[in-house]
Amino acid sequence: MGFIKNIEAGLGFPKEYTSIVDCVEELDDVTSLIITKRGSTRLDGACFHLA
Repeated sequence: MGFIKNIEAGLGFPKEYTSIVDCVEELDDVTSLIITKRGSTRLDGACFHLA
């Protein structure tokens, strides 16, 4: 839920959520966005965990 399921649309975030990706991209050395229901939102090395 929350992701575009159409291959022609990129299988990614809907436009209204692109600001999340934009903010994470601004973080130095972050290479992975992990979306989870467990734990808290945090930066863990090269991984940004979004709860």
